[in-house]
Amino acid sequence: MQRNQKLIEKLEGLKKTASTAIGAQGEAVIPKLDAMIEMEKRDQTDPVMIERAKQLDALRSAALQGTQYTYAEATALPDGTVRDKGQMVDARAEVSKIQVMKINNFVYAQSSALSFFESKNFADNEVPFYQNETGFEVSLCLAGIDGGIRSRSGGIVPSQSQYQLPGPFGLTTEVSKYKLIDPLRGNIADESLALIDQSRDWTLNFDARLWAILQTNRATKNTGNPQNFSTVAPFDFTNVKKEKRTFNLHSTIDSANLPQSNDLDSKPGGGRSGYIDKATLDAIVLYSRRLSGLSWGPIQPMEIFFPSAIDLQVVTSITQSTNDGTSSISKQIVTSGTIGELYGQKFGYRPLPTLPANSKYCYVRFNMPVGLVGFKPGLDQTFNNRYPEKNIGELSMQKWWTWAIAEQHRPFMVRVRFKD
Repeated sequence: MQRNQKLIEKLEGLKKTASTAIGAQGEAVIPKLDAMIEMEKRDQTDPVMIERAKQLDALRSAALQGTQYTYAEATALPDGTVRDKGQMVDARAEVSKIQVMKINNFVYAQSSALSFFESKNFADNEVPFYQNETGFEVSLCLAGIDGGIRSRSGGIVPSQSQYQLPGPFGLTTEVSKYKLIDPLRGNIADESLALIDQSRDWTLNFDARLWAILQTNRATKNTGNPQNFSTVAPFDFTNVKKEKRTFNLHSTIDSANLPQSNDLDSKPGGGRSGYIDKATLDAIVLYSRRLSGLSWGPIQPMEIFFPSAIDLQVVTSITQSTNDGTSSISKQIVTSGTIGELYGQKFGYRPLPTLPANSKYCYVRFNMPVGLVGFKPGLDQTFNNRYPEKNIGELSMQKWWTWAIAEQHRPFMVRVRFKD
């Protein structure tokens, strides 16, 4: 009875709105909404509703032929109108009268976390692997069976070699139910399936898991043991096992020149603005410049991800004079959402409704991946079961994936605190 509770609540909200309308139009729509609410409260597997759908198939056929239609028995229409047994109607006019209101207020975010990773598809007969081309040993944090951080020891990958990744692991969407027969339109199974986007649902579930991995943080250094691994944590320069160091530095490099962590602060002494402001950009630019002198070349910040409730105050905090008296940076933000060539850097802004609105942090993606995500598309499956006796179908999707983050790649993702 409560199967369509959200739709019922929406219809009741529309009824309240209609009750405040002035004139005959507002009064006329209320009975129709009442009838629709009552219909949604009924069990869609009710044999009476299924039989009604069969009857209305004949009405639709008559409408296509432009003929009259005679009701074989008394029938209640969705707007509350009752047709008597034997009543003759113009089929086209009758079908036009029978309208179903469809409401969709489902809001979803776009996938974002995968952009931090290198993505690779593996063949059905190919073992997922991580290729180490760095010239030195690296330590890996690996995926667990639930998609989270694996609990047992991680992997050490020698230079110029491959490491077999665990899994891949199957991630299945929640089962989506759909109607097979509609009281008004007859068989709608294929139409219902077309409205279910299982691929989108899987991607959003997958995206949430990747964000959980990217947001892990600890106050102490990683030890190379996955139980202590965090994507956001101080960097390790001194581990006795060189392959577990974040930076394995040449003796000529002063480690004080490098960032000590990928957990940044726009104003370490406090007094943060609570916005993505110039102090936030300054921290990001300084971080990337401190890294850019190493052998991997220039490190460029690509996108800043932050809660969509947070305002951008970069325009008000930066002023540049131009010929027309308007800041060129202001124009760039308004027209393209990015600041061009600020300190030689370009920034893309990605407001995310999936991050907590009261979050104190934003996250920055650079031009190098923080890890690897592997897929096996040849193993993907779609499960579609239909139960005519219940007038429902059930659809779900399963995809296979795995991931790995190298300790030495953690610097390519940072968290910046912008709020006290």
